[in-house]
Parts: sequence; C-alpha cells; structure tokens
Amino acid sequence: AAITTRTFKNIQLALKKGNVAVFETQLLEREVFRALFSFGGTLETLDPKEVYKLNEAIMNARAFAGEVINLVKQPAVKQKQKAGVA
Repeated sequence: AAITTRTFKNIQLALKKGNVAVFETQLLEREVFRALFSFGGTLETLDPKEVYKLNEAIMNARAFAGEVINLVKQPAVKQKQKAGVA
C-alpha cells in the first residue's frame, strides 16, 4: 500500500483550492522505477526476478499513461462538440 505523506496531502489540498486539475493515478515511488536507471530499458524489458513487484509497476504506469492520453484527447473532443461533430 502507498503511504501518503503529510506534505503530499498539503500539496494536493493547495492544488484543489486553486482549482488545479490533478491526476487521479499517482506514480508510486517504487524500486522498479529506480531500477530503470540502473538497468536501462523499459518496464516490459526488466527481469521480474531482479525487481520487486514489476507487474504492479507496469499496471501503475499504464493507468497513469491512460490518464495522460485522456487529458490530451479532451481538447479535441471538446472542439468536436463545439463544432457539432459526433
């Protein structure tokens, strides 16, 4: 389970008070992400025998990437809606 620090909670609160959109998915601080700098490659090319909880890290990264993709697509969807295109 991820531990949310007091500092992180304060930052989230300040952003929400300022009406700043934030991602729902957090890239958790995981050893596997640090391993990318040591071993190189991608999450999919790391050896699951050498890094802890690789599958969970891959799911975490994919969820975050999905939010990024949805965020990038939003302006295009809104433009189409304004133009009356389905």
